[in-house]
Amino acid sequence: MAVFFLSGAAGRAGTEKDRLVIDDFEEAPEGALPPGWTLRKEFWRFGAKGPQVLAVRRENGNKYLAADSKDDSSTAGKPFSYDLSRYRFLSWRWRVRLLPKGGDERRKASNDSAAGLYVCFNGFAKLPYCLKYVWSSTVPAGTVLPSPHRKATKIVVLRSGPEGLGAWKTEKRDVYADYLKIFGEKKIKNPVGIAVLTDSDDTRSAAAADYDDIAVSVR
Repeated sequence: MAVFFLSGAAGRAGTEKDRLVIDDFEEAPEGALPPGWTLRKEFWRFGAKGPQVLAVRRENGNKYLAADSKDDSSTAGKPFSYDLSRYRFLSWRWRVRLLPKGGDERRKASNDSAAGLYVCFNGFAKLPYCLKYVWSSTVPAGTVLPSPHRKATKIVVLRSGPEGLGAWKTEKRDVYADYLKIFGEKKIKNPVGIAVLTDSDDTRSAAAADYDDIAVSVR
């Protein structure tokens, strides 16, 4: 699936910094979506309503964004514009607690991801145009493929299967290099936002994951 609801004023910061924190959730109230984030229930249906499956939680003094999905697809996104040619690297932590049974991003009928983090290059008024980094149930790590729902969104599988389940894992990607390689374009488009999706609606199962410390940096 692909995200296309990011819009409005984006977070901006001066280029004197080597690292920009998109969100570490420490200032967000527990039990709710963090400020600045927008939730979409089945995001292709803007008027849809459903249970909120993403909320801030606290563990050992640390706050993070938790996602618990049961036959559900809810996306949360935060507008955040920055210069990708300077802030090439995106880093974050995630923890998968439950894999969607039979999740396989290669097919529409099973396109559920335990954890997915999007870098989006436009808002909802245009066609989806994102890089989506996922922890898959079954697709091998290192696989790059178009989303079966929106081919303009490219999926990059970073982790696969139950290894490391229940443990926090740190990721760091050179989004600038990924953009050039995957989209094959010489002119870089700057990101407009970040989104996360833990879903289980296609497999009619359940999935659970946590997200934290999302930031961009020059190295």
